[in-house]
Amino acid sequence: MAKKNAEEVVETTEVVSNETIVAKKSNKKPLIAIICCVAVLVVGTLCFFGYKYFMGKNPAKVTSNAIRGLKDKIADVKDDNEEIAKILEGKDPYEIKTNIEVKLPKELGVDDISLDVLAQIDSENQQGIGTVKALLGKQLVLDLSAALNEKDVYFKLNDTMSKFYKYNIEDALKEVDTTEFEKLAKIDYDGTKLIDYLADAFDKAYTKSDFDKEKTELTINEKDVKVTKYTAKVDGKKLDVIVDSFLTSVSKDKDLIKIIAELSGEDESAIKDAIKEVIDEDLSDEVTESFDYNVYVTSMGDAIGYGFAYENMEFTIADYKDVLSLQISGQGMTASLEFKEESDNHYIVTLDAMGMITGKIDIKSDLKTISKNKEYKETLTIDGSLSAMGQTYKASVKATSTIKKISEVDLSKTKGALDIENLTDAEMEEFENAVEKSALGKFISSLNYKNQLVENIEAKNYNY
Repeated sequence: MAKKNAEEVVETTEVVSNETIVAKKSNKKPLIAIICCVAVLVVGTLCFFGYKYFMGKNPAKVTSNAIRGLKDKIADVKDDNEEIAKILEGKDPYEIKTNIEVKLPKELGVDDISLDVLAQIDSENQQGIGTVKALLGKQLVLDLSAALNEKDVYFKLNDTMSKFYKYNIEDALKEVDTTEFEKLAKIDYDGTKLIDYLADAFDKAYTKSDFDKEKTELTINEKDVKVTKYTAKVDGKKLDVIVDSFLTSVSKDKDLIKIIAELSGEDESAIKDAIKEVIDEDLSDEVTESFDYNVYVTSMGDAIGYGFAYENMEFTIADYKDVLSLQISGQGMTASLEFKEESDNHYIVTLDAMGMITGKIDIKSDLKTISKNKEYKETLTIDGSLSAMGQTYKASVKATSTIKKISEVDLSKTKGALDIENLTDAEMEEFENAVEKSALGKFISSLNYKNQLVENIEAKNYNY
């Protein structure tokens, strides 16, 4: 019995030992994987912040990287408007309908403005028609319809004219040299390459040793941000290096040289020779004055501001935590203009000039896609206020626009239009009367009357 118990103990021990070994082996792999992942994460984090810290301490490299970053901003703008751009830049006809309501400060004694615009455009077939209706307060100022059909231009003052009048602009266009416009329209060139050329030029002109540094603060969104201010001199010698490097890159760009030659009518070799002449000039002899270039960097190596200083004036542009700040100071004066991004479609602009003049503009945009008609509808609201000399003035703008594709431009209303160059005397008299009696004619006459009244008063006071 004792022997049997001993054997059971041995067997149990062996089983437990084997299970423990297996368990340890099975747990070893995920543990190693976790350790490796943590190590990679730590090293990656250290590399990232180390790169930012050390590269941020090099104001020359910070600047060239910021210049190259402009390409990303350009791409972002294109992406934001990509869908609408497909309509506006495509071959299909499209329609734009816009209503704008402007409420001006009552203290100025100026009436509100209302504007309605409807336009149908077919770029492929050179056709378009539209209407514009404007009111100043309750007074109708303009009610106009206009159209284009290849070489014919149509117009009608809707409040006094029953028919369209047309004018053939073919003869007028013959006198206009459109060659340059046609050349420009055919240009297919990636202009962002010029941004790289400029960044490379800055890299060649400046190194870290060109900058002095000091601890300071930037006030952004009413908060003081501690930064290191790096300052370098921009003189004729440095400008000469930047210009030479930039133009050298341009001269090696075959596509760009070809475009310049086509636009100027010169040979490519002549273009290169002209560029070489500029490169050979020494700007250090011609530019005798200099100014300061400043870069503001946080303790973690983030460049948040750039600026220039000349004599007693300093201009700075900073971008920190979704706030873009423009600041100017000198001659006993300080002023700032800030753009704060509350969200993708909400911005607040603030103005402060020594506390004597303050202003705020609240901008909201709401873009909706109506899938049924593939229509895009945007509502833009702008509320602004300006305070100065103890007075506060408020104004607002609300604009609603819709953009959609259409099958064709409707020019049926232009049928039976009268050719303005072939009007009879009676028709010409009728036309002139219609213009004079229209809202536009009356509005222009009232302006002329007011101007004449002011001139008479001024002349009377002067003679007196």
